[in-house]
Amino acid sequence: MALRAKTKPEWEKLLTEAGVPREQIPAYADNLVKNRITNAEDLTRELLKELNINNIGDQLCILKHITIVSKEQQLAEQTTEGASEGAATSQATAHHKPQINIPQLKSELTHPEFRKFKVDWSVYKQLTNVPSSQLPAQIYSACDANIQTTIINTVDNFFSLSEKEIMEKLEKIVTKRSNPAVHRLAFSNISRKTKQSASTWCA
Repeated sequence: MALRAKTKPEWEKLLTEAGVPREQIPAYADNLVKNRITNAEDLTRELLKELNINNIGDQLCILKHITIVSKEQQLAEQTTEGASEGAATSQATAHHKPQINIPQLKSELTHPEFRKFKVDWSVYKQLTNVPSSQLPAQIYSACDANIQTTIINTVDNFFSLSEKEIMEKLEKIVTKRSNPAVHRLAFSNISRKTKQSASTWCA
């Protein structure tokens, strides 16, 4: 941004800040306005002489002040641009931040599968900072429709339970239960597959 001064008061202010003697300021300002000088950064020692500003000390004061103010303006602009770019980068980062989906709880899980759900839920809770007052509602929303129906019909005061109590009840609802005979039958039907080593089959 250029160092602008168009009117006599504006030039008088700039010359005063530059340290020009007070008695010289009105005449200098008049000459600058009459010659339609509007950008102080255009001034050189030669141009100042043509404007009848012949005192070398005054010339140096004016040019030095213009240089300092111009550099300050450039620094301020760079700082503002940097802040704007930083804000834009932050907005872009926030915009592209991956959405954290709540883990889904389905019916008929094995105990290891339910333990994995508990781990997924713990991670989700930490990443999203779920308030403790919203935990029951969030867990309920993670359940599929069948589990939600079971909760409504079998669990009293679900939304007033602690997280630990809710997890205990959910584990009883969703985990598979099978007759021991089923496991014995499955075990007896195990057979060695083609190209399977004996040690692998025994394991």
